[in-house]
Amino acid sequence: MSIDQVRTTIVNALDDANATEHLKPSLLTAFEGGREDIALADLGLDSLKRMELMVALEMEHDAVIPPRQFMQFSSLGDIVSHVEGAVGAGRVGDVEQVGETPSPLERERTKSERVIATGAEASLAVDPSAVDPRRGQESTSSIRSDPDAAIERLFKRALRGCRTVAHLNKALGSLENRITPLELAALSVGHQRGKLFPEGTPGKYERALSEWLNQLERNMERSGKVEPEPFVSSRLAPAAAYYRGPGERKNKTLLICFAISGGRYLFIPNCVLLQHIDARKYDILILSDPWDTAFRGGVPQMGTNVTEVVHWIAGLELLSNYARLRTMGCSAGGYPAMLVGRRVGAELAVSIAGRIPHKRYVGQIARMAFNSWVSYRGNKSSRALVVYCKAKRRDKSFARLIGRVAGAQRLSVEMPGRELGHDMLGPLLKHGDLANFLERTLFAPQSEDPSSRKRTESTMRFQAC
Repeated sequence: MSIDQVRTTIVNALDDANATEHLKPSLLTAFEGGREDIALADLGLDSLKRMELMVALEMEHDAVIPPRQFMQFSSLGDIVSHVEGAVGAGRVGDVEQVGETPSPLERERTKSERVIATGAEASLAVDPSAVDPRRGQESTSSIRSDPDAAIERLFKRALRGCRTVAHLNKALGSLENRITPLELAALSVGHQRGKLFPEGTPGKYERALSEWLNQLERNMERSGKVEPEPFVSSRLAPAAAYYRGPGERKNKTLLICFAISGGRYLFIPNCVLLQHIDARKYDILILSDPWDTAFRGGVPQMGTNVTEVVHWIAGLELLSNYARLRTMGCSAGGYPAMLVGRRVGAELAVSIAGRIPHKRYVGQIARMAFNSWVSYRGNKSSRALVVYCKAKRRDKSFARLIGRVAGAQRLSVEMPGRELGHDMLGPLLKHGDLANFLERTLFAPQSEDPSSRKRTESTMRFQAC
């Protein structure tokens, strides 16, 4: 990365946002060449144009600038200096990365995750600067009225950095975990109308997008629904995506979900998961693990360890606006889902394929057990459910541990004739059983039977077709 590249990105982003029309071309040329600076006060950027600029910087230079930090800058030169320092120091936003050095494959995965970056939450539905990160309350005036144009603009921006079909596929893989069902439908319509690719684009790019859309649409149809669920997205923090549907919060349940280690999704694309959730009954908060430490190393702007993350979530005033709370976590997200569920008094906390740490350090396992026991002692009224596949030893060990120390029910899932595996939501989706699985676990009605809270173990079987 060079300073000239950062300056060019800024000029192009401001031009795309129609924020440079009143400036002399010579001034922009001088800024791009490093001979002049431009005061932000002279630009008069509104919140949406600021967000356009921040998204461009994150997509092209892996530099995250939270809205509150952006407000501390006085000129475009300040932004250039920040991006140069943040990327050079290996930092994301104002929080230093921690954990083991990533492998080349992990670095490539992380880079593709950021091709779309904050785009879906930042530029599609809600202006994040209108969201209080503690209250999670956005004004209705912040809802964008042009979702079709916004998703098309986001796709075209991602396309600029795609030199091969492989790059496009990686960008689409990131996009499917950030957009809502409505935005996916809008993207499909834009593709059908030929509005997404510039004239002369090789046909292989359009075929790759068609295959991706067809696969997602088939998975969406497995929900049994014809219309896309009407969720609107925003972010409460860089790693906290908030999806809200119609209806008053006081009549709904908030689902607090924890993604797999190092990811933003829960085994399956988030847009597909959202389609399997009733937007009129549930809103969803999805917490990611961008530092790839299984949440033990914390989450950007939430804390440096899992305990601080739990306290951050518990301190959200947003939670008090809902009639009910439920939590769910997949794989590494299962453990924090249990802790948060007890901490916030959720009526149900569900761990799906939670597992013991790979290297099985005695100290880590002991801390998990102790923290789980403390959370259980602090609130025994919340029901806890640990779902696992018997064939996976680490998953089974976690279920036994949490069942003993946290008073959780254990539920093993089987699919005779086919190996279910750790990534159980994928096979359940493929065979059309995901909706049924969720109804019997995450969405199961609260039982009045006191025995339902005892440490019990049962099995759920699905027939592979």
